[in-house]
Amino acid sequence: KEIFVTEKYKFVHNNFNEDESLAYKIRSLAGEALADFGALIDEQHRHIEIVSALRNIRYHRDPTIREIVVASLYRLGDTAELDREIQECKKKISQRPSDPDGYFDLGMLYLRIHNYPAGIEALEKVLDLVPYFGIAHYNMACAYSCMGEIDKGISCLQAAIESGYDDVGWMKLDGDLRNLRNDPRFQRIIKTLETKNYDLSRKINSN
Repeated sequence: KEIFVTEKYKFVHNNFNEDESLAYKIRSLAGEALADFGALIDEQHRHIEIVSALRNIRYHRDPTIREIVVASLYRLGDTAELDREIQECKKKISQRPSDPDGYFDLGMLYLRIHNYPAGIEALEKVLDLVPYFGIAHYNMACAYSCMGEIDKGISCLQAAIESGYDDVGWMKLDGDLRNLRNDPRFQRIIKTLETKNYDLSRKINSN
């Protein structure tokens, strides 16, 4: 809990503190884990403590932190704010049905509360409008991975790479992809991206 709710949290390993990007990603993962952790707690006071800590930072200036907080609260039973956001997305879609942003936002909201089928359906509509939307393919890979549909997850991940997604560091950390990690196809994707990024870095440094 402290990793997520304490903005200036100091990690035991100094390299985490020195690498702001890595620290941010670890903090995000800790926030996403809070809902799972809270749901398993038998002691009511501890559950209340977690909900209270999340409510205290629900209006955080960082939009990603806010999104994690709202999704975690939803899964801990405080659904009002995310229900409102879902309705706003649906209203936006009804007003602008050819705008992929509305479907993307709706899909991401559903994925954050682990409603994977609804999230995939919304993201498929994004791809109907913008076929090479890399981050949509990536998040579909995450959804299929969480559902245990490995082949579909790998296929979507490959489509994400072909559409320009290349954050190999996050792919190696992202808990949503954990069911894909032991698949040789996933490992080949990682190796290919690392080689590509290394070659690009060498080329840039040589100029």
